[in-house]
Amino acid sequence: MTDVTANRSVVEAMWTQFEKSKDWSLLESIYAQDFIRVGDKTIDRAEWFGQLRALYEAFPDHRITIHITVAEDDLVAYRWTAQATHKGAYFGAPPTGRIASATGITISKFRGGKIVEEHASWNKLAFLQDLGILALTR
Repeated sequence: MTDVTANRSVVEAMWTQFEKSKDWSLLESIYAQDFIRVGDKTIDRAEWFGQLRALYEAFPDHRITIHITVAEDDLVAYRWTAQATHKGAYFGAPPTGRIASATGITISKFRGGKIVEEHASWNKLAFLQDLGILALTR
C-alpha cells in the first residue's frame, strides 16, 4: 500500500472507528505530537483535543459522514457532514435538545503516517442557527 493510499485509509476510517469506541488513544495515535490545526486561529494538538472533548461532551451522539476524499502526495482532503443532538453545554450555551448539522472540508497533511497539520472550514453559522443559539432575521 502506498503512503497516499494508507493516508486516505486513515482519514476514511478514523472518525467511524473513534465515534464507535470513543477511544481517545485512537486519535492520539493518528495525530502527531507537533500537530497544528489551522482554522479561525491556529491551535496545537492539546487545544484540538480539548475542542474535540468539549464537542463530544455537548454532543455525545455526534457522527461524521465522509462523502468524498481526494489524496495526493502527503495530503488528504475530505468533504464531510456532521450531525448531533445538543445534550450538554457548548461554549456557554445550555443544552437545547435540538439536532444540528454542519458541513465542511478538511485538508490533512501527513508525515510518517500521522497527521501533522490540518486546514478546516465548516459552516459554523448554520450549526449555531440549527441549535437556536444564533438567530438571524432578514
